[in-house]
Amino acid sequence: MLTCYGNAHAAQSGPVRVMIPPGVGSVNHVDVRDLQVRTRLTLSLYLQEWLSR
Repeated sequence: MLTCYGNAHAAQSGPVRVMIPPGVGSVNHVDVRDLQVRTRLTLSLYLQEWLSR
C-alpha cells in the first residue's frame, strides 16, 4: 500500500508542481499571447512591405 501510494504520488508530483504557481502560469500565458500577436503583426508588416514593392 505504501509503495503504491508513493508511486502514485510521484507520478502526480510532476504535473502538480508545474500547475502549483498561478502567477508564473498566468505570466506564461500572457507571454505566449503577446508573442503570437507580435509575430502576427510582424508578418502582416512584412507582407505589406512585400506587396507594396
